[in-house]
Amino acid sequence: MIGLENAFLVDLTIKTWSARKFDGRGTRAVDNAFGSTNGGRYNKALIGKAALEKINKAAGELRTAHYKYTLPWYDNGIRLLPTSKSMEYYSKIGEIKDRFYHEVQEFMDNYDDYIEEAKITLHNLYNPKDYPSREKIAEMFEVKVLPITSPKENDFRSSLTAGEIAVIKADMEQGIEDAFENAKNAIWDKMEEAVERMASTLKEKGKVFKESMVENLKDIVEMVPDLNFTGDTDINAINQRMKDHLAILSPSALRHNEEYRENAAVKARTILDDIRRAR
Repeated sequence: MIGLENAFLVDLTIKTWSARKFDGRGTRAVDNAFGSTNGGRYNKALIGKAALEKINKAAGELRTAHYKYTLPWYDNGIRLLPTSKSMEYYSKIGEIKDRFYHEVQEFMDNYDDYIEEAKITLHNLYNPKDYPSREKIAEMFEVKVLPITSPKENDFRSSLTAGEIAVIKADMEQGIEDAFENAKNAIWDKMEEAVERMASTLKEKGKVFKESMVENLKDIVEMVPDLNFTGDTDINAINQRMKDHLAILSPSALRHNEEYRENAAVKARTILDDIRRAR
């Protein structure tokens, strides 16, 4: 059975305040204005969108970094982090987390002002009961990274028979095998998506693209050796071809040299077909 010697499980929790509230009066007013009955729900914005913009941006960057360094594990949000990337992961998450809490503090410093603005912008829809106290609102913002340990036989064997333990161990092993297969498929997905984007873009003459098309593929090529902690040889082989033939492409040459672009499109298409055959 494949083990977790080269990776461990992590769970990222991010809490933010939506600053939105269902308003019954607003809902009834909309129904009355359009002659509808139960036509929908009116959710009012308690404060201006800009007030939470930097916090939400940091939250988005946290999710992006979390997904960049990890692979899916089962379907409950817990993900698999290669040990070779753990220091880099925690450093990146820590950097963004610090910024997240800095922006939360900025928001808290101006919270009373945002409420005063809401009295004007919401007018008759303003309700002071919609706004949590400063203590409560502070609790609504949180970032937490939790390492998850795997259950061991000793956790349950004392209260079970040998036959029951054997069944549970078999189920656990099958579950882990399935989860590792899911993680491997996620690597293939990353590779296929990047190459497919390049192949479909380059085959169309004159189609505009951003430099991120090449840069994103480079990032994936650099990450795959660490994500592929089980050492799948097909993944490593195709990733090396992506590195040798696609990650080195010049965005400028792709835009201005038609022959260079056509050759690159053929290479991308060939590698894409091989990815689909290998996975």
